[in-house]
Amino acid sequence: MAAAGNGDPHRALLLVASVEALWESLGASISIAFWDGLLERYIGPAVAVLGPDADAVRDQGRGLAFEEAVQLALCDGPS
Repeated sequence: MAAAGNGDPHRALLLVASVEALWESLGASISIAFWDGLLERYIGPAVAVLGPDADAVRDQGRGLAFEEAVQLALCDGPS
């Protein structure tokens, strides 16, 4: 969400998708109104900015290894 708020929708969607994939691999599902609202507020616009490329970016994020996602989260610049 920070990446989306800082103008990096590509990195934001990669990270969200990688977290979703990790949760699924652990058999976890999180749906809390507050959290869902934050996702909608920050990730919804990121998806809109990416437009037709959003699905491909999401697929790419779902394929990231955990270590890759952590490195991406810690980088300073846009992806």
